[in-house]
Amino acid sequence: MFAPAVEDALAFASLRHAGQTRKAEDTPYFTHLVHVAMIVARAGGDDPAVVIALLHDVLEDTVKSADERTAVAAEIEDRWGADVARSVHTLTEPKRDDEGRPVPWRARKEAYLEQLSLGDRRAWMVSAADKLHNLETLLIALERDGEGVWRRFWSGPEDNRWFYDRVLATVTPRLGEEHVLIRALGAAVTRFAAHLEQA
Repeated sequence: MFAPAVEDALAFASLRHAGQTRKAEDTPYFTHLVHVAMIVARAGGDDPAVVIALLHDVLEDTVKSADERTAVAAEIEDRWGADVARSVHTLTEPKRDDEGRPVPWRARKEAYLEQLSLGDRRAWMVSAADKLHNLETLLIALERDGEGVWRRFWSGPEDNRWFYDRVLATVTPRLGEEHVLIRALGAAVTRFAAHLEQA
């Protein structure tokens, strides 16, 4: 059995992400969160890190207004504590500015990278696991469906290559080159770069 905090996060995330699907595949979005949580747990993450993995996209992808975001953020802090809430904020891309206007893709990613650089070990582990799972599923989709997969994304191959390279460069010195997540993410980034060069 999972710890009560993890069970609670599983239920919360499944409800918040109900009805959402993955871009690169027609599977429920919640499966991504479970995969990331499993990757973190297998890499030695503690229960709070697993909770962060399950909740890492809640503020980014399930709230529709600034007021709802504030309320959900407060609920996360109340239920799982300030450390978990802080890491979830670290891993949340700013999709809209203070006036409610959409933030361009590159600016969102740059803000994420800046936040990530100021995060803690749990946030770095979840980020590495998140990007690892994203890359693995993207590579499978590209192999299965071809380059048409990119029509489902806001950005193209080279933008994604830049972003994954930057995430790897950000978390590597913090977790260490020999960390199991860094080795796995580095291998996935290398395979992705090789795919782009062959495409």
